[in-house]
Amino acid sequence: MAKAVQKVEDQIPAELLNQMALDAGHGQESITGQDLAIPFIKILQQMSPELAKRDGKYIEKASEGMILNTVTGQVWNSDEGLVVIPCGFKFKIIEWKADRGGFVSQYSRTDTVPEFERNERGMAITKEGNVLSDTAEHYVLIVHADGSCEQALISMSSTQLKHSRKWNTMIKQKIIQTQDGPLPAPIYAFMYKLTTTGESKDDNHWEGWKIDDAGLVADNNLYQGAKAFASSINQDQVNVKHTEEIM
Repeated sequence: MAKAVQKVEDQIPAELLNQMALDAGHGQESITGQDLAIPFIKILQQMSPELAKRDGKYIEKASEGMILNTVTGQVWNSDEGLVVIPCGFKFKIIEWKADRGGFVSQYSRTDTVPEFERNERGMAITKEGNVLSDTAEHYVLIVHADGSCEQALISMSSTQLKHSRKWNTMIKQKIIQTQDGPLPAPIYAFMYKLTTTGESKDDNHWEGWKIDDAGLVADNNLYQGAKAFASSINQDQVNVKHTEEIM
């Protein structure tokens, strides 16, 4: 699993930095991708626990529509958003206990899923009363303003699947011009800006994703980092632990 790039050279004395270079990676030999928790990037909704003052997940000054890193606790304003490089995509059918009771299992498109029936809201409900949710998983590198980057996963389901399909369409349409003519761009060749916007249907209101082009990845180190992350995803070396249902 590729690691986030942190720029610390300006904060560490040269002698100590040289010693750290000699000791690079020491003590991390037994830590594999299965031992790491990839952060989820999610939109804070009106009922998110991070907005409830008496909840252990409460984040001061966070508000509806902000974007949250579930591991670091960093939040981005809805209109400023964040810039990401897509590095992989997987479609999953995730089985949840009723009433957000927790993760049960996950299935690919080719797996046999439990028998289910559609309720009046169109939700797939198993005989056990669990919910089967079509889920789009977008693996990304977050590009921070200081040039550092960080791996993350954006999970889209329910009303957000339309934004996932739009994003995948944008990615598939990217072309690079070469001496041999136009070629399909690697998924990690372009950046995108993610912000949020209010959405509604009937009497229901929520916050949804807004995805815009943010240009070509022009930095080779950033490109190589994204490429390495994409390779680890394709080799199933990225461990994903679903702990809560994210719309």
